[in-house]
Order: sequence, then C-alpha cells, then structure tokens
Amino acid sequence: MCPAVSVDRPSAPHAPRELADLKGVGQRLREKLSKLGIVSIQDLLFHLPSRYQDRATIHPIGTLKPGAEVAVAGRVVDCRVGHGRRRSLLTTIYDETGVLTMRLFHFSRAQHKGLESASWVRCFGEARAGPKGLEMVHPEYTASRDAPAREDDAEASWTPIYPTTQGLGQAALRRLIGRLLERVDEYAEELLPEDVLRENDFPSLSDALKQLHRPPRSTATDPAAVDRLLNAAHPARRRLGFEELLAHHLAAWRSRKARSRKQAVPLAASETLWPRLKTSLDFDLTAAQERAVAEIRSDLTNGEPTHRLIQGDVGAGKTLVAAAACLDAVEAGRQAALMAPTEILAEQHLASFLQWFEPLGVHVAALLGRQTGRKRRAALEAARGGGAQMIVGTHAL
Repeated sequence: MCPAVSVDRPSAPHAPRELADLKGVGQRLREKLSKLGIVSIQDLLFHLPSRYQDRATIHPIGTLKPGAEVAVAGRVVDCRVGHGRRRSLLTTIYDETGVLTMRLFHFSRAQHKGLESASWVRCFGEARAGPKGLEMVHPEYTASRDAPAREDDAEASWTPIYPTTQGLGQAALRRLIGRLLERVDEYAEELLPEDVLRENDFPSLSDALKQLHRPPRSTATDPAAVDRLLNAAHPARRRLGFEELLAHHLAAWRSRKARSRKQAVPLAASETLWPRLKTSLDFDLTAAQERAVAEIRSDLTNGEPTHRLIQGDVGAGKTLVAAAACLDAVEAGRQAALMAPTEILAEQHLASFLQWFEPLGVHVAALLGRQTGRKRRAALEAARGGGAQMIVGTHAL
C-alpha cells in the first residue's frame, strides 16, 4: 500500500521530514532503501509486511520436522569449531525431547566465546537434516545464562517479515519502522473525516498501521487471526486501500480540472473522409467501436484537450477508433500523429494507415528511431511543412 495523498500529506512540526533526518540512517542505508522504492519517512511507514512469523511459541525439539520454521530453546551441551569440508561453529542444544545443532559458517571470536559461556540458547530458523540430525543454519538466536521464558515480552507477538533487498536485513527494517511507530501519530496524519471512519468501521490511520506492523499480542497464539491480517478484507487493510483509491480518484479529478482550463482547437467531425473509410471496410464497426468514436468526437469539438483511454483485447479494433479521430483532424486541415512504443508495432500501424488512408488521398509518413540520413530528413521535412497529414512513429516523434 502507498500512503494516501503522500505528496500532500504534511509532517508534524517536530517530526523529521526526510529519511536523512532519522538518526542512524546514512547515505548507504538510504541507497538500499531506495531500491525498495522507499525515499521518504512515509514510504517507510507504509512499507507493510508481506507475511508474519510465529516466534512466540517455543516448539519441543523432538517434534520438529525438516522444513519447519520455528523457535526452539535448549540447554547448551556442546560448542566447538568443526573443520569438515567447511569451517563452522557448531552449538548443540538439548531440551527434554531432543537435540538440535546450530551451525554458523560466518562467526566472530566474540560469538564463539559468547556461545561457549552460555548455558541456554533460544533460536529461530528453519530446521533441516544435517550430518548428525536436525540443525539450523545461521538462525537468529539469543544466548544467556538463564533459561528463556516460554513467551517473553520481546517475542510475545507475531514478527513481521518485510519485502527487502540485498544488504538490508529484516532486523534493520523492523528497527527503523519500530522507531517510526513510536511516533506514528506525528507521521501519519488522519485525513479521513470521522463520519467516514465510523460509517465504514475503519480504524484510524495510526491504529491501522500499528495493527499491520505490530499484530496485537492477542493474536500471538491464533494463526487464523494473523492470516486475516494479510487478507484485503481485514479492517486495517480495507482502510488503507480505501484511502489509496480515494487519493487516486482525487488526483485524477484534479488532473481533469487542470486540463479543462487549457484551450484546444475545436475539431468538427469528419463528414467525408471517415464515412468513406467506413464504406471501404469489409466489416461493420461494433457497437462499442461506434460508441468510442462518438465519445471521442464529442470531446474533440468542445475546445478542451481530449484525454481518453481506449481499452480492449488484441484485435478489438482500437486502432480503427484512433483512425477516426485522426481523420477528424486531417479533414479540419490539421495534422495527426500516432506514437507506438516499439518500431515493430509502429511498422504494423503504418501498414494499416497506409492501407486505409492512401485511397482517401491522405499522405502518411513514418518517423522511426532507426531512420538516418535522407529518409529521416525527408520525414522531418514532411512533418514540419505539413506535407505529411498523418505521421506514424515511435518516440522519435
């Protein structure tokens, strides 16, 4: 989800406005965040989890199966450096149901000493089959002298997992977003009126963000509740989706209003060229094509810039609808241009327009990026001088 009306949403007076204003967010971290499309504080706040992990429940080691991604805790019974095919730090932990090995290929001397002196380890990762039983490779772990609680405060809710990129870990993202959530009311200004929230049973913006980034502790032992957090029907996601769609509608409305204030040359509907082209076709236009042509023609006569999106399957006849608008321009003594995204498509359109327009006496020219020398100069001169009434091309136009 994107923040609603993110361009216009102001920040609170005392809240940092840019990522650079956040403590600990330097240039390198900002470059990594930008790869995720995060360039502002609000982008970061609306960078929502893609899933959640249960790190609250400690599972008995004896119940684990390969592939399970779980939290376990056990007493340290051995810690040593293995020198097999690849050097690694092996820490074996035991609970009353079984034994598991934690394997670290990349480790520091401090990690080695810390695990050697620890009595207990709690870790979260994917269990997999190892040479001597189940193991976890580079799990997230904490080591301590005392036995960990079955559910301590730090782990007593579901952990969000965010879309990320190389060099940017989950822990860093959770830490940054967690700091923003502590001041979420300053960063997430409520824009929806109270009656809209009430009528739609929406939470406030700050509450919606808190629910999605930090699922309530009441969901910690309820997988179904967490599944609902990922569902678009969840109130928090419905609320963000509503605001995002509203922002798109308002932006489109504002764009239309700005466009309506501009002037355009009114073009009367073609009374000769378009009827002749229709008569020459070996098929009849569909009702949808006729309707699209009529709507576009109505727009062209009103003295405001025309802005239309024609939507249809391949072969539905969208190009012929565009041809009708082009003939209106040509018959009014103007020029028309059709731009295609690729040269192959431009050449296909060129063939169609030559077939349709040349029998009508309408001169069609092409302007493509690969044209050079004499051909390019001729195409440019035809476009400049008005000799080409219809120009088909790529972005070279």
